[in-house]
Order: sequence, then structure tokens, then C-alpha cells
Amino acid sequence: MLVAGCAPDLGHTAFLCDEGHACPDGQMCRSGRCWHGTPPDAEYVECGAPRADDAGRCIVGTQQCCIDSGGAALCGDAGALCQGTSGLCDGPGDCPRGEQCCADGSTVFCDHACDRYACRTDDDCPLEIHHCCHDLGTPWGACAPGCLMSP
Repeated sequence: MLVAGCAPDLGHTAFLCDEGHACPDGQMCRSGRCWHGTPPDAEYVECGAPRADDAGRCIVGTQQCCIDSGGAALCGDAGALCQGTSGLCDGPGDCPRGEQCCADGSTVFCDHACDRYACRTDDDCPLEIHHCCHDLGTPWGACAPGCLMSP
């Protein structure tokens, strides 16, 4: 019997980490999350309705926007477990240089390549899918070749 083993691809992930749970090779633990590099300073993730006290913005690198199944969006620690959609970024400006903000699953995170890109504006999207389309499910949008307009 021949058994073949393959190492899993750990590059397209946003693992939680702590003293007892290290990050994969090439990633570093920062504020309870594994990152491929250092997130830029002074960036934020939109999270809920904008307010004068910036409570509708989560600080990239230390916080996440957690959207629960009821649609409530709140900032919390980046390393906390989110029972819904977790946003660690909402555009490429929130990511280390050369990375994109990926909206490929229930965690929106930075990586070198994405199947689906998160965005704030059309300028955040690659040329071939140059529209930032927003729905009511998240404070950020997703890049697409065109947006469906509702009546």
C-alpha cells in the first residue's frame, strides 16, 4: 500500500495565535492573529455606521470587525473568536505591501492572492474586476466586473 502525504497550503489563512499556538512559517503573531508581514499603521476597517468618535472603525493589526448572523457589526480584538464574518481589512491599503484584502470566506484578511477581493472603492480593485460592489451584509464591498443594481 502506498500512502502519499502532502503538506497543507497554510498561506491563504488568517489563523488565531497565542503563546501555545504558533503561526505557520513565514507568518508572525500580532494581536492574536497570524500575519504575513506587518500591517500598516493608522489604517482602519469600516465597521457599522460611521460615528464622530470613530467607534465605527476598527484599528488594523489590533482589532477586527465582527458581523454576527443578525447583521450587527462591532469592533473587537483581532485574536477574539468571531461568530460570523470577521474583517481584518477592507481594502489593499490595510495590508502589508504587495498583498490584497481577500474576501474569500468568513474571515476577510490579507494575502498575496485572492479568489475574491474586498474593497472600499473601485480604486481598490484589480483592472479586470474594477468595480467595488457593496451589499447590505458587510460594511466593505467586493470587487466584481459589474454590480447588480436594485430598483
